[in-house]
Amino acid sequence: MTASAQHTASYYAASSLPQPDYPALRGEVTADVCVVGGGFSGLNTALELAERGFSVVLLEARKIAWGASGRNGGQLIRGVGHGLEQFANVIGTDAYAR
Repeated sequence: MTASAQHTASYYAASSLPQPDYPALRGEVTADVCVVGGGFSGLNTALELAERGFSVVLLEARKIAWGASGRNGGQLIRGVGHGLEQFANVIGTDAYAR
């Protein structure tokens, strides 16, 4: 692994399991959704969509949790809460009814 592919010194890097290296995307991939970025939000989005039956491709330029998600000591401030029902008045019920 080159220096540019290693996580910065952080709690995440020191406490996480080793991550496999994946090759760069070559050619075309077909999916229902492409999520760009493998931080907390990108990973959660990809997992939620996959659990709902969508085919999902997650693209990350370096490694999972490379940026801010891997440098905050694992803290996640949950101000929005779980469940999309709270957004029904904004996005409509069809958007989360799958």
